Amino acid sequence: MAEQSRRTFLRQVSAGGAVVGAAALVPALLRRAEGAVSERPARPARPVPHAGPARSAAHRFAAPGVRYAVRVNMPAGTVRQLTASGHRLLMFKAVQSEQSTGGLPVLWSSTSTYTTRTELAWTEQYYAFVTPGDTPDGARLAGVDLTRVSPGQTLDVGAGARSTVIGGGTPGAVTISDTTATPLSCGLAQPAPAGGAPVPVCALPLPGQGQNVVFPLGQVVLAFAAGPSAPGSVVESAPGPAVQVDLDRMSPADLSYDVESGWSWDGDFAAVVPGDGFVAALVHPAPGGRLGGGTGSGTRVSGIVLRAVREPVAAPGAEPGSTKDVAAAGPPAAAARTGTETGTTLTCSLDPDSHVVLHGTYVVEYRRPGRSAGRAGGERLLVRCTSVPAARGGAYTFKKLRQGGAGGR
Repeated sequence: MAEQSRRTFLRQVSAGGAVVGAAALVPALLRRAEGAVSERPARPARPVPHAGPARSAAHRFAAPGVRYAVRVNMPAGTVRQLTASGHRLLMFKAVQSEQSTGGLPVLWSSTSTYTTRTELAWTEQYYAFVTPGDTPDGARLAGVDLTRVSPGQTLDVGAGARSTVIGGGTPGAVTISDTTATPLSCGLAQPAPAGGAPVPVCALPLPGQGQNVVFPLGQVVLAFAAGPSAPGSVVESAPGPAVQVDLDRMSPADLSYDVESGWSWDGDFAAVVPGDGFVAALVHPAPGGRLGGGTGSGTRVSGIVLRAVREPVAAPGAEPGSTKDVAAAGPPAAAARTGTETGTTLTCSLDPDSHVVLHGTYVVEYRRPGRSAGRAGGERLLVRCTSVPAARGGAYTFKKLRQGGAGGR
């Protein structure tokens, strides 16, 4: 039967005209038809960008009813190794908080059911909760009382932690207000991709007689880890090699994982989470003010252009870490008319079509007052994105890695 299929295929190729190397494709096609499994994962197809409500002109935070999906592709050998060693695929959900200091991520989803192609999908839906006392690393938030809320509403907490949902909150955010003098902890919860009851995604401080404004974000962090990992557990450090995925830039988002080489992807929607950046990737500070109108401290700069750098490439004679390391920075990923710089940071409000991810590394070019970029006084340096806004028009913050020098191209 296989030989007959081979002859039929070659006759079709011959009838349709010469195709270079067509005969060499036949064995692979027949193996696929006969169910052979390859150890090498197929290169993920480039997904279609998400075009739902979360990418509306007004906001960059998530919204109820938006469906997100992430796909993890792995070689069969990696699946076998991870399964044999008891590894689970973990997922955490990001938020942006007015009271982010002291806030910690909570494990949202944990599964040992994965294959060479695993899809995790869910529809955004929100619940709010409060709980007495602090929520340190390792604390379990199982059994907390959850109240269904929508962005723009406020969970009003009274005596005995009795909660009432009222209107008049911050658009796009869930406001949690403590009307008592007792400090509490609070957070949001969402139904996980596996279904079932909602699971907390964050643990945040709630001061007595104060409030916390929490923006749900279309961002997740994925990691593989061995050992027990119960959803609803507060986690302070990355349990394994982790990757941050911005689903408002790409959903479904396709990534690959290999036990030898780690995470990989095709596009600008993801970034590796550094060892000390786990909490920062999931609990973001409140949005910064809009720049370009004279706000911010430091030196005002203009003509800002950022270009993505995936892997710095050493150029002959270049000083390590300088912008001359970068032999092939990509096309412009973002731009801003004005911004503010200090000795160690650059802050700016980027154009709406910008493609900048948290912890991404970029070459930035800009000019100081009275000078032109690329000439005497023009600045060119390496930076890393350390803060992104939830709301459109908010400020991005970049840490300077190395000065490139005036006109340093």
